[in-house]
Amino acid sequence: MTPVEAAQWMKSLLDENGMLYQSEAASELIAHDDDRLAYYDDQGSLCVGKAVLTAFRKITPDAVYLRTDKMWRQREDYHLPGRQQ
Repeated sequence: MTPVEAAQWMKSLLDENGMLYQSEAASELIAHDDDRLAYYDDQGSLCVGKAVLTAFRKITPDAVYLRTDKMWRQREDYHLPGRQQ
C-alpha cells in the first residue's frame, strides 16, 4: 500500500462514517510494516505517517481535525476556519 492509497482508504472511511479516529487509522496502517504509513513517535504514540497525512489533506479539503478527540470529521457550519479545531 502506498501513502496515496492509504489516504484514499482513510477518506473512504471518513466518507462512510462521517468521522475517522486517528488511532483507528494508524492501527490498521501499522500492520503494513511501512514507516511511511504509520510509526511510533518518541513518546511511543502510534501516528499516521506524514506522507499519508499530506495526501489525505489534499483529498479532504472539507474535513477538520478535532485535536481533543484525535479524529477527523466533515466540516459543519459551526466549525471555526482552519483545518484543526
